[in-house]
Amino acid sequence: MSNIRIISSALLSTILVTGCSKTGVNSDSFNESKSIVKRENNKDKKSLYDLIVEDAYKVLTSTSRGRVLLIGWDEGKDNCYILSEFSHEEQEEFVQKGLTRLDNITKALQLENDVRGKASGLLSYYYLEKKDFKHCLKWAFYGVSLGSYSCAEVLYSCYTTGQGTVHDYEEACKWKFIGSALGSELCRKQILEDKKRSHGNQEFAKKLDEGNRRAKEWERDHPDLFVSFE
Repeated sequence: MSNIRIISSALLSTILVTGCSKTGVNSDSFNESKSIVKRENNKDKKSLYDLIVEDAYKVLTSTSRGRVLLIGWDEGKDNCYILSEFSHEEQEEFVQKGLTRLDNITKALQLENDVRGKASGLLSYYYLEKKDFKHCLKWAFYGVSLGSYSCAEVLYSCYTTGQGTVHDYEEACKWKFIGSALGSELCRKQILEDKKRSHGNQEFAKKLDEGNRRAKEWERDHPDLFVSFE
């Protein structure tokens, strides 16, 4: 149980980007830069070290692979990362560890669905980037049943483009509506744009209506994921 808690804590801190990341070249160069940089008293101003940390963390978390790597990186457990120059082999080792940990989280029934859903969402996005659509869709369907809006975004993307599945715009609309209902800002903005586009476009409006109908049907089958006023 304690291991699961450590893993889930690391997962949440990484996915939600709530932790601090320390990035440099190595500890010696960090000490050198620390001695050179004078920290400003003004809190609105950032030191050179702060900027290095922030920029490097953004790079690491800009891809699903980077986030998976951090989860698999043993030194990342305390939510403070010092990035050295990893070899390709070392990076792959950390990525594989991360994938294993995420897989374990999704199967840990004692964890809340929200945590397991976030793990599934990261896995589905990771495999989407890899263009491994078999595993991408596997985790997307699993995660959305746990309430992950990230997984709904992935399904919307796959059905829109026909990657890994048939091209079905009505089905894509379904997952877009579901993603919005689960909290996806991306899906919400897309729906607003679609509604503007549907004015005067009867054929497109019919596709949206069908997607909305399918979404409501899916919601009725998963009442535990949505607020109901009935």
